[in-house]
Amino acid sequence: MAKPKLDEIEKFLSKGKEISLTDAQYEKLTGIPLPKDSYYLKNNSALAKSANKAGFKIEVIEKKVLLKKK
Repeated sequence: MAKPKLDEIEKFLSKGKEISLTDAQYEKLTGIPLPKDSYYLKNNSALAKSANKAGFKIEVIEKKVLLKKK
């Protein structure tokens, strides 16, 4: 499994700045796709470990689909 290049993200974290990333932005910055499993992403990924070390936590905001009666 390829490891992400977290240098750019860690620059923000070291300054204490919160950031929000789309899947595409994460892939552009790190060179690999965002992990699909939310639990893994928030708890065991390289990003989670880096964020935790800097005093941050990951929140995953997922798309919601609402089907309404016409």
